[in-house]
Amino acid sequence: MWRTQDGERTLVGAEARLFAECLWDLISEGNLDEQEDYELGIAVFDSLSYPQQIAVLHEVGCALLKLEVPSPRLTAVSEGGVAAVFRHLRLSVEIEIDEPPLYHPTWCQLIAGARWECGVPDVPMVSSADVTAWNDCILALEDRILWDADYESGDDFLDGPPHVDEATKEMFGVSDDYFTAIPPDPRPEQVPRLREELVALCRPVCHSAVSDSLS
Repeated sequence: MWRTQDGERTLVGAEARLFAECLWDLISEGNLDEQEDYELGIAVFDSLSYPQQIAVLHEVGCALLKLEVPSPRLTAVSEGGVAAVFRHLRLSVEIEIDEPPLYHPTWCQLIAGARWECGVPDVPMVSSADVTAWNDCILALEDRILWDADYESGDDFLDGPPHVDEATKEMFGVSDDYFTAIPPDPRPEQVPRLREELVALCRPVCHSAVSDSLS
């Protein structure tokens, strides 16, 4: 589960499939890998080592896709991990629009399905090339998980005077160690297992959604 503005949630249905597909694609070869050359523009995530990134995504994926997993403590790193998945989705949509794929479902179809399932009728046609409209859809889905983008404000908090930092943290409702919590740091030999567990987590979510759509 994951603590959101609407209480603790576990993703289900089309929303779960979209997140699982994107998480799976993010950790696939050619995207996030040991070369550490895939920057998503999420500073708190990009600054992590590859083993740390996989560990953070493992925590995020388990929390959002497994009902029995308790909600983790929200930190800049953990929320940055969620944001990284959605940033990868935005980049993937831009690529898809520039070079329409032959495979189905497309990212746009998955996004539309998640939005329809959330009860939002105003969704772009899946053939739409309006990047702004798709980004708005992605942001709306991201907002169902993340409270806001506090994870982007680390420098503002850490560089200011202590008394100002404390007041600002209270105003934004973040914990004292939100920005300073130490990210998980697995040994390199542990990374293949964490990655395999992530794939094993995502695969049935994606495949069960396909089966449901065909039944």
